[in-house]
Amino acid sequence: MCRSRQAGSLPARRCGWRDARGNFVARGFWAEKSPIALRVLSRQDMELDEELLATRLRRAWDRRRAIFPGADAFRLAHGEADLLPGYFVDVYGGVAAVQHLAEWTEARREQLARMVVELTGVRAVVARDDGSAREFEHLPRRVDALFGSDFRARYHEGTSRSKWTCWPITRPADTWTRRRTTSAQASWRAEKRWMRSATTAAFPCSWRGRRTR
Repeated sequence: MCRSRQAGSLPARRCGWRDARGNFVARGFWAEKSPIALRVLSRQDMELDEELLATRLRRAWDRRRAIFPGADAFRLAHGEADLLPGYFVDVYGGVAAVQHLAEWTEARREQLARMVVELTGVRAVVARDDGSAREFEHLPRRVDALFGSDFRARYHEGTSRSKWTCWPITRPADTWTRRRTTSAQASWRAEKRWMRSATTAAFPCSWRGRRTR
């Protein structure tokens, strides 16, 4: 049972989960609307505070920097894989594109964006929450600028230098085409190429195909 949840509680409330005997099971965030009622962040009875989230992001950053030391475009945080369920961060040069696919991340958009800026030093953060996964979570599709004003990203794909403007949207808001200019598609394709070339030393250097225009 989730003892910290009460009737009328706020969305993404911190929650302690115990079994029928009262034994501690996990701590996470409760969701009011999502089919996934509880997002577990820790199997230990610990505070789910800003320090914990910052530590998770820092560890994710350190892992990527160790594996891809020369990369200027990579996925910094990949949800549950980095113990941040529902939160995704893609870095393209000096711009970070983030996705909030859980109520707890939606409620902490500005806080998480600030952590990303402090950690990576990017000059801008844009929320690309325009994917269909948001509908599963009963969250609206939208694109918002969370930090900065220059959203022109320049990064490397192999030996080529690519450009991408992630804000403002350059297509009609009601047209949900699967284009590479969305952070979700760019990251998905990059990860597929990475999996096919596991021996490649640096992540972006394994990319092939057309450049983003």
